[in-house]
Formats: sequence, structure tokens, C-alpha cells
Amino acid sequence: MPAARVSALDALLRAAPRSASVGDVDLAGDPDDPRVSLAWLLRMAERTRDAAPAEVDPAQLAALEAQLADRPARDEELGQLHVDAASCLRRAAHVRGHERVVAVGDDDGVTLALRLLGHREVCALDLDERLLAFLAAEGVETHRADFLEGSVPAALRRRFTAAVTDPFRDLDGGLGFLCFAAACLAPGGALYWVDDPLWNPEHGAVREAMARLGWHVVEAHLDVHAYPLSLASFDPSAIVEALGVERAWIEALVTHTCAWSNLYRLAR
Repeated sequence: MPAARVSALDALLRAAPRSASVGDVDLAGDPDDPRVSLAWLLRMAERTRDAAPAEVDPAQLAALEAQLADRPARDEELGQLHVDAASCLRRAAHVRGHERVVAVGDDDGVTLALRLLGHREVCALDLDERLLAFLAAEGVETHRADFLEGSVPAALRRRFTAAVTDPFRDLDGGLGFLCFAAACLAPGGALYWVDDPLWNPEHGAVREAMARLGWHVVEAHLDVHAYPLSLASFDPSAIVEALGVERAWIEALVTHTCAWSNLYRLAR
């Protein structure tokens, strides 16, 4: 993380008001509870301050940022929340090396990052037609797919040697994306799952369900992805109103904080 962001976060966390004390709050509680939301934000702020993610090539980062500048705005109804370009490159670096890669949901643009790293056999699946048009214009093979309601087309089944997905942070959404991705894999293929126990209270349940299907986590890469927060993606109004937290303090905390997730590789 940039030194200025780390310094600002450290100062904000040290200046946390008493009304922001949530040490006994269970993050698996009601996500609409302002105390749970505040506890999650504080944990992510601490993680942002302390994280030391792998460095990426500056030239590749600049190239990817230029490509993503024309990406469609995120669609909240589809649950989109973009990682930063450096995170996208880190994800691609872990996935590269497989012959044929499919991204099951690609609002982050990992297929573009893979192409920048020299990978050519990449495919993006998504429900967002705007995103698919954007990726197709960049030379990526695309297919429209609904991972929760639709079946896997025959042309995609057992075709790829690796699949990567960043699904919803819950049991049903996680399983929907992961099972769709698994159906696209050839025997021996690698399944890469973006998730985090701090962010997904049902992370353990998803792992157990996948294990019953024969898929086990064989590798975990921590703090690979940073999702920069903003007042549009994390509105602190309910926290301010319910807990009396100073708005200026929490708004500054939000704008300096990233949500984080890990990258898990599953195999069977």
C-alpha cells in the first residue's frame, strides 16, 4: 500500500471515537446491523494498513489501467465491485501457466490482464452484456451466461484447464459460480476461487459443500485483491445515525480503506 494511505489509516484508526468500539461484535451477525458494518469496516481498514501485497510490473499496470478506463460502470444490481488493476494483475499471475483459462464473471477484467501477461486462450463469461461487448472489442472470447439460473452450454463443458471466479459472498452465490466454473473444466483442471472469511460469513460452508463434491482447497494466497471503497459503495449514514459516529471521521476511513480477499486454488 502507498505510504501516504498507510499513514492516514494509522492516524484515523488511532483517532477512532469511543462510539466506534465494536470489539465484541460477531461479523457473522446481521449485515444490516450498523455495528456489524462498522466492525467489518474497521477490520478491513486495519488490513489495508497492514497488507503487503505482491508488487506488479509498472508498465503492465499502466497498460491495464488504460484498458480498464473504458470499462462500463459497475452495476450494483449484478453485485459488481471492482478490484484495482494491480489486484487484477496479481490474480492473473497466479492463474497464468494454464493452457486454456475461463473467467466465470469478469467485471474485474482478469482476461485482459492474462492477455497482457502473454496468455491468448482466454474466455470471459458474464451476464452483463455491456461488459461482454467491451471485452469482445479488446479481443477476448465472450459468452453470456447466468451462473445461478442457467445451465452450462455444451460448448463450454470440460473445455478449460483453469477457471477463475469471484462470486457473491454467500453460500448460494458461491456454490452457483463455483459449480458453473467446475463444469467448464477438463479433467485435472484447476479451480480458482476469490473469497475471504472476513467478508463471507459462509466461507466455511462453501468450502465444506465443495469438498462434498470432491473439490478441496489445495493452495491459499492471502491478500491478493484490494477493492477500493468509496462512499458510493459503502454508505456510512446508517452507522452515523445509529451509533453517533462522527461523519467526517468515518467518511475519511471509508475513502482510505480497501476491502480485501484471498485467492484459493481447488482441485479434485
